[in-house]
Amino acid sequence: MRYVQITKIAPVEGRGALTPTWDNYQFGAANPISSLPRDYTLTGFLLDLPSIGNRLRMLRDTRNGIAALGFFESTPITNIVGGLIHSRNSVYLLAQSEITPNELLAKLEMWRSLCAPLSEGTQLRTLRRCFASVISTT
Repeated sequence: MRYVQITKIAPVEGRGALTPTWDNYQFGAANPISSLPRDYTLTGFLLDLPSIGNRLRMLRDTRNGIAALGFFESTPITNIVGGLIHSRNSVYLLAQSEITPNELLAKLEMWRSLCAPLSEGTQLRTLRRCFASVISTT
């Protein structure tokens, strides 16, 4: 399991998806012709090692240093060069994030408690599968 930081550092040239400002991005809505604005950094549990053709996926606990629990998934990865991950729409910097063992256990317990009372729905099943992959690699 890896606790990481993902920073979007650039849009991909010629990708067809616009990069709006935060003022123009519609949270909670489908934004089919745009990607998230460039100025964001996420921290959380990386669910899979990056590989071409797959997506960056993480259980996010912060966005730009502010608590924002949720699931992050990029567009498919097209290239990996060092710590830079190129997806169809964006270029990300992937870095190991510093976390103490006690902080790690607290974050795992937080996710466990969030999943515990839930029992139905496709999103829940997806979250539980993701959470199981995090736990199985500790």
